[in-house]
Amino acid sequence: MESPRITTSDPPSIHVLIWAAGIFAVTVAALAILAALAEISEAGYYQLFGVVVGLNVLAIALQPVVRRLGSPAPTTGDSERFVCVLSNGRRVERTTGPDLADSVARALRELNDHNERVTRIELGTG
Repeated sequence: MESPRITTSDPPSIHVLIWAAGIFAVTVAALAILAALAEISEAGYYQLFGVVVGLNVLAIALQPVVRRLGSPAPTTGDSERFVCVLSNGRRVERTTGPDLADSVARALRELNDHNERVTRIELGTG
């Protein structure tokens, strides 16, 4: 079985889940070793052990759900670019920031400040 890989299309929260699952796994292993070596028989200890195991399973089980339902992380490529087509036919290519609408608005204001008339915006061109 191949281990899951982090891709650029993964939402940022997937990194937190992967780290959490790893930390919980190490904690479960340490608690199991401590219980065996110290011969712990207290119920509270094993309740804590069960909680950590449950959190580990939850962190692992949530990874594919977050991958499917989470918003994708920004990618590099054509989807991050747009073109302002000016009235004289000139094309001005821009790169989007985290907010596409804000990036387009800033480009329009800047071109307007230079007395350029934008006739159309083309998204996803590069």
